[in-house]
Amino acid sequence: LMINEAKKNDWIMFADDDTFFSGEYLRNACEYILSPDCREDIVTGLVRANGRVLSPISRDTWHLNNHPIQTTGLYDDIFCINSGLFIKREIFDKIGGYDEAMFMDMIDFYLFDALKSARINRVMVIDGIITQSFSGDEGVYSKSMERRFHIFKKDFYIYCDRANKGFLYRIIV
Repeated sequence: LMINEAKKNDWIMFADDDTFFSGEYLRNACEYILSPDCREDIVTGLVRANGRVLSPISRDTWHLNNHPIQTTGLYDDIFCINSGLFIKREIFDKIGGYDEAMFMDMIDFYLFDALKSARINRVMVIDGIITQSFSGDEGVYSKSMERRFHIFKKDFYIYCDRANKGFLYRIIV
């Protein structure tokens, strides 16, 4: 709904309910995107979960051997989770937005596949604390984890279909 309110030259920030953004990150992001030095259409930070960098990661064809980006700076051809991501509205529209058939898990990869197809590969990674928590991090089985896995599986199959990933890829991952 809020995306529809954004104007062509506005920036959109995505946030999940399980993500903490430090004031430093939000300040750095806003200062950067409003500065005349900003030439990129996508800005993010280093997202950590359980003490390790979760996002952004280097792009790997199979998404099996991805390497987390460890430092801030300008990067080409990486994947980021959407939480904490800033993107210009006109770029979001240019790639067709989200595929609403996917609920949540694979929309991040699908978004960055669409950006790559549109030759929009440069991402500025800025400083500040972003921490993400996941429902399955505690490692204890629950019905909610089982429901979450079924959502992931459905989304992953849709993603594989939309991104022209083969059956073997779907099974391996």
